[in-house]
Amino acid sequence: LVRDAAGVPYEVVGSLTDITGRKKAEEDLVRLGMAVEQAAEGFIVTDANGIMEYVNPAFEKITGYSCSEVIGRDVQSVDDERQENPYHVEAEESIRKGLVWNGRRTTRRKDGAVYTEDAIISPVRDRAGKIIKVVGAIRDVTQEALLQKQLQVAQRMEAVGTLAGGIAHDFNNALMG
Repeated sequence: LVRDAAGVPYEVVGSLTDITGRKKAEEDLVRLGMAVEQAAEGFIVTDANGIMEYVNPAFEKITGYSCSEVIGRDVQSVDDERQENPYHVEAEESIRKGLVWNGRRTTRRKDGAVYTEDAIISPVRDRAGKIIKVVGAIRDVTQEALLQKQLQVAQRMEAVGTLAGGIAHDFNNALMG
């Protein structure tokens, strides 16, 4: 029983709902959004038909395409502008089977500059198991690919040098005899 300032009793009726879980979920979504927006990898979200719905700022930086240029377009049409030998058949088959696809490819920025990217594409399913979205991540690995090539060349040169040294040593031993 509650009384007002004059001492007259009155009833208070109300209901309470615990929204702790919902607040935590909202905070988690905000953190996830901030992480995706600030990631160094480019992120792409398409609908089940490959129509681009979202790209993050890193995608814009890596590819040179702005968000407004790609949202609403088919991801394949944008990729066809970027490379001569699309990987779409292999990637689409993997996604259709519900599998994750990943690979490395050499492609072009909007300005035509060539670069190497690692890509990973994953289907997103609803509770019934139907693919409703596709999420892709790309990373510019041009420098890493260049360093890897240089390392391979150096290793081949080292092997040739070792072989030549061995032959010279054997030839020298034969001459000494």
